[in-house]
Amino acid sequence: MLNNAQREHVTSATRVMQIIVAALILGVLFFFAIVVGLHAGGERPGAGQQVLITYVGVLAALGAVAMSMVIPGLIASQMRQAVVSGHPPRWQSNVGNAAEIGDAGPLAAVYQTRMIIRCSLLEGAAFVNLVAYMLERQSLSVGIVVVLLALLAVQLPTRSRVVDWVESELNVIKGLRQVERP
Repeated sequence: MLNNAQREHVTSATRVMQIIVAALILGVLFFFAIVVGLHAGGERPGAGQQVLITYVGVLAALGAVAMSMVIPGLIASQMRQAVVSGHPPRWQSNVGNAAEIGDAGPLAAVYQTRMIIRCSLLEGAAFVNLVAYMLERQSLSVGIVVVLLALLAVQLPTRSRVVDWVESELNVIKGLRQVERP
């Protein structure tokens, strides 16, 4: 269970994370609106006949979804090990009550790092598919963007989700420290 200082820190970190994810989503939505606005005037000659970039977009989306499931976990594992060993990078250098926050501070940073990596991969694939739609006007690209936007929206952190994850990781770290120091 987190103490009050830890809960306040995690709540503050969660607000920052929510702003980051919202900004990533809005960036894709604004570009989506621009691309749709550019093509509102009608079909260009040869539109819909080319599909190479659309296929690149499909591959980018599949790769981004797969990497977003694997890479954040690998990075979090390395960062968790740094916390276990007592040598996390200066994740809390500007926190006045770092001793009271303890490992919850670095763990909130780990959660944020995982989230940013996951969302950035999804956002990049969404932009690739928007460019593909802009160039080739294949509706498949738009469908992929909608799916990627939904996956981004699901990443929007809630306070309870971050608190639960931090508490779970604190238990994992406690167990790892007990194994290292019999």
